[in-house]
Formats: sequence, structure tokens, C-alpha cells
Amino acid sequence: MARLVHMTLSEAIDAVSPTDGLKTHRSWWVARHAVERIEGTPRAMRLHLRGGVSAPVARGAVVLLREAGWLGATAA
Repeated sequence: MARLVHMTLSEAIDAVSPTDGLKTHRSWWVARHAVERIEGTPRAMRLHLRGGVSAPVARGAVVLLREAGWLGATAA
């Protein structure tokens, strides 16, 4: 049975820890295993996820993605 639980994004991220994922935008956290492809430039990047969802990536989060190894060597 599904239930709705109200909490902050920080609390939700803590609740799913240690799942491999990153906060890609102020209201988005993405699990690494859900990413099917990454598209765009560092100024306009999006993560395409399973289920047809497209998640935005803040410009500042591009550095986090790169440091975590989510971006290939050819990504800007």
C-alpha cells in the first residue's frame, strides 16, 4: 500500500541513503541507476530517466556530476 509522507528534500535524500544519487537541481535528486542518457551542454543539461522523465541539471551541479564520474571524458 502506498502512502504519502511529507518531508523536506534533504530529509528524503537522507532517507534513501546510501543509494547512489545526486541532487541535480534545487528540487531534484536523481538515483544514478535511473539515468538512461545525458543530453545537452553544461549550460543546459538534462538527465533522461527510466519511465520517460527528464530531470534538469543546474549549472553548478554539472561539476558534481563530473566529479562523481557520471559524465564521460568527452562531456564539457
